[in-house]
Amino acid sequence: MSLLLYRGESFNPNFYYHSGLDIDHAFLLSGKSGKRLLVPEMNLEYAESVCGYEVISYGKKPLATISSLLKKSEMLSLDFRGIPASLYLKLSRAFRLKNASNELAFYRSIKSSGEISLLKKASVLSKKLIEKAGKKPKATEDKIASHLLAETFANSASPAFAAIVACAKNSSYPHSAPTRKRTSSPLLIDYGVQVGHYNGDVTRCFRLNREQEKNYSKIKRIFRLIKDEIPSMQKGSEIAALSIKLYEKEGLPYPPHGIGHGIGLEVHEMPSLSPKSRDSIINATFTIEPSVYFRGNYGLRYENTIHFDGKKANVL
Repeated sequence: MSLLLYRGESFNPNFYYHSGLDIDHAFLLSGKSGKRLLVPEMNLEYAESVCGYEVISYGKKPLATISSLLKKSEMLSLDFRGIPASLYLKLSRAFRLKNASNELAFYRSIKSSGEISLLKKASVLSKKLIEKAGKKPKATEDKIASHLLAETFANSASPAFAAIVACAKNSSYPHSAPTRKRTSSPLLIDYGVQVGHYNGDVTRCFRLNREQEKNYSKIKRIFRLIKDEIPSMQKGSEIAALSIKLYEKEGLPYPPHGIGHGIGLEVHEMPSLSPKSRDSIINATFTIEPSVYFRGNYGLRYENTIHFDGKKANVL
């Protein structure tokens, strides 16, 4: 059985993870005979200059080239989540197909030392830019978002996602888009940069009044208590269960989103930290983001990335 991964118009994390490359309209065919990279003619010279294994031009007929390299009766593993429906239909007429999406996602959830290094660089730079942006006086939400973007490129990084910059009532919406509103209390900034294709995701709040500071201290305490208990856990659901108990203890309403999420080549990936998750958190990297929202008033969020090596939970 061979594995076929496709990188179309946009970045495909599984293609990059297994090929080590990011080349548009390319196929990675991996099986008993090793890895082969199939590219359109226009990308052939570039692919040959950066790829350490066999590169084949598929011209204008990628499916014919794929078929020529495989047995007709062979089963083909695909990432069903990362392949266009039209391509799936064409492949299904020629091969027996197996959905390998969950298996591929699990492989990527276990982070190597090199991946952890890139994730830490992304997290450290994200924190630095957010702290700087949070101190800008008399700025509007959209100006702060633009400042974050400019600083990201100035530091030779890329944005992991569009910045969430929200103040006052806007902060009560978990994913508010920046407006021309002049910043006031509180100011919530959720942003991350991308380093070597690996993502950061950090949230901080600024300009808090006494009531907001009290609630911000509560969610930061929830973060610390979860972090301290992670070494006794194995599954994502255990983190969710603990977070529910801690919210009840602090007397805070539970947020309309989860307590965190896996992070790596995607901003949201395995492991899931939902109440029903069976995903392993050992050797995984994930965010913990305690939050509280008061409808029509304000919201607060505190988020960091953690790597759990099976013994210790380390904030990146």
